[in-house]
Amino acid sequence: MSDENYFFPWGGMKLSPTETQNDNGPLFAGTYYALRSLAGDLDADDMIRWLRMIKKIQVKPGLYSRYPGSKLVEAHDNYIGHLLASEVFKIKSIPKSICSIPLYNYNDQPPHEWRWETQRQGGDIALYQLAAGLNPNYLFLAWLSYGIGAGNVLNLCWARVELLRRIWQRLSKAQRSALRPGISHWFSKLKGLYLDKTIITHYYQDKDHPIIRYAKQVSLWHGEWWVT
Repeated sequence: MSDENYFFPWGGMKLSPTETQNDNGPLFAGTYYALRSLAGDLDADDMIRWLRMIKKIQVKPGLYSRYPGSKLVEAHDNYIGHLLASEVFKIKSIPKSICSIPLYNYNDQPPHEWRWETQRQGGDIALYQLAAGLNPNYLFLAWLSYGIGAGNVLNLCWARVELLRRIWQRLSKAQRSALRPGISHWFSKLKGLYLDKTIITHYYQDKDHPIIRYAKQVSLWHGEWWVT
């Protein structure tokens, strides 16, 4: 079955070909593009599809909905997908626009007023800022490090750590030092799941899903990159 069958017309990714909607299409799409890039299969059509998705769900630059017409406020998980895909496609404007949202409060629902449930925590803010080439304060970096080490939503945590792996050499020595304890603890717990691929494949019930295919095809273990 073609991978296209696993995408909604607006560009988010499905969990199965027959699915009519889900709340995390951008996260799944970002995961797919990251894995596809590891396999060396990424092409111009992938970027076109992803940019079409961004246009369809964008409220304003840096502020996105879960899917076109969604009435459910957006959450942090899909933003990890946006940042990961923007790094895959080398589109620097996306993380910068995400960091431009006042107070890091991402209420995509009218009238777009400040709400507790759309306020990002310090660890999320640190990740956004690192992806944008900014310098988070040490408290937020420590918050991110702790969150990585304690993470238990495996598919989301994989995307977060994969983003950090891809930008690692752009981070300062102090930033890497602050993040290293959490990343080291994460891999000490879960290296085996990287090697047998279940860090990703456990989440997807459709065994023909392209994410499962690519996860099995590529290496998810890239050595101890965080020690440098």
